[in-house]
Amino acid sequence: MQFLVTGFEPFGQSSINPSEQVVQRLATMQFDDFTVATAVLPVHRRKGPEMLRTAVRQTQPHAIICLGEAGGRQAISIERVAVNLLDYGIADNEGALVQDEPIEPDGPAAYFTTLPVRQLMQAVRAVGIPAELSLTAGAYLCNQVTYELLHFWPSSS
Repeated sequence: MQFLVTGFEPFGQSSINPSEQVVQRLATMQFDDFTVATAVLPVHRRKGPEMLRTAVRQTQPHAIICLGEAGGRQAISIERVAVNLLDYGIADNEGALVQDEPIEPDGPAAYFTTLPVRQLMQAVRAVGIPAELSLTAGAYLCNQVTYELLHFWPSSS
């Protein structure tokens, strides 16, 4: 079984992004029963989703987990829904500040994740890490790449 796990480069005032660190660590690991491909996505309105689509096409994964950072949260938040909205609270890493725009003008209002979110939350908690279910990832890049992923995958093969 092939997994793809993505994270993001640092953004805003941060010099690190924990999702990038997790992805970099996973890239050095080997597993007996499955393989993990990784990608660190740029925090950029167009380049981030493009790099994700490229990684999906190149790796042909069975499952994809997109990691991100939400500063200040006290638990791993497992998102349920990606909404068709770009409404950046801060500019991306190339200066784009997008507000009140749809991700896909003709796309549905939202997509539900296809991952077993409650089981994921329970598995994370079982190893002693605080975890919670979250309705959405907001309207920044985490939400955007998830929405675009659910919009085109698995039709990308």
